[in-house]
Amino acid sequence: MDGTIRGTLETYSGKLLLRIFGLCFNPEFIALGHVLHNSLFPILYLIGEADTRFGDTLRDIYLSCVIINHPCAN
Repeated sequence: MDGTIRGTLETYSGKLLLRIFGLCFNPEFIALGHVLHNSLFPILYLIGEADTRFGDTLRDIYLSCVIINHPCAN
């Protein structure tokens, strides 16, 4: 998780990654015309995380929004 995004966030916020804030990313694999459906009925979510505390939080946010929890999401 070292790179431009981390450096920019730390520089402009004056805070350090993993002490005050977390950094996660979620690449979206979007099929045109199916964005809403795929968001509500996901096959899987791919989450990159700098720390499991923040990745778990992002996972919980996604799981609170889906209609059907796919076994891969648990």
